[in-house]
Amino acid sequence: MNKMPSGIKMIHLSDVFHKAFAVYRKNFLKLTVFSLINFVAISLFPIANFLKGNQLLNVLLTLCSFVFMFAVVPKIQLSIQIYISNLLNGEKIPIKNCFMQTKGKVLRLLGNQMVVALFMCVSLIFVFITQSNVYSRIFMEVWTLMIQALYFMLIPVIVFEDQIGLNLKKASSLIKGNYHNMLIFTFFTFTLLSILNNLAEVIFKDQAVAVFICNMLINVVHIFMFAFSGILQVVVYRQLKEKAPE
Repeated sequence: MNKMPSGIKMIHLSDVFHKAFAVYRKNFLKLTVFSLINFVAISLFPIANFLKGNQLLNVLLTLCSFVFMFAVVPKIQLSIQIYISNLLNGEKIPIKNCFMQTKGKVLRLLGNQMVVALFMCVSLIFVFITQSNVYSRIFMEVWTLMIQALYFMLIPVIVFEDQIGLNLKKASSLIKGNYHNMLIFTFFTFTLLSILNNLAEVIFKDQAVAVFICNMLINVVHIFMFAFSGILQVVVYRQLKEKAPE
């Protein structure tokens, strides 16, 4: 039987999902508070896009959505993982304290997420060449999945480690030997909702009301998925930080 190289910790999907579901079930209401704040933030843009007739309201909602996306959402992404980590340690701290502990980390997260976004934008070149046909959409989803899986550990690295630079390198090296598992986690927590959203836009093309309703329904699902994905990331991070036996 082949031995894993020293320092590589292999994780098991069943163990991670079982632990994540158990944490979510026991702390559903508290975690939903974080998810609802996030829901408001991500819902402003589709609402603004739907209200094209009212120009002033559209502009105000669009501005608010950008403020939420760049100031509030990163803080929620960081604070929920702090809260989850404390739960796993058997501690419950006020949500306010979790937000306070994100000080100095929001800009680090935004900066790194922008770099990741640039990597994902490579797929747009293919879309431009192929004039956005069905194959280009599939390519975009697959490429985005691959990049998101590679940096699945980015937020935990920023939350739990003090190293200011090389966060992307640390996040990608941390999943060594487990990239296939990160692909599965990423698909179920991020990619699946994106696919459903794209399908809604294709099926209900030129039907603004139907697209809006589908977007909002997917955002409702995201309420539950947001907290669950945060739990997954923290659970996986903690398991990966445990060194494999020599």
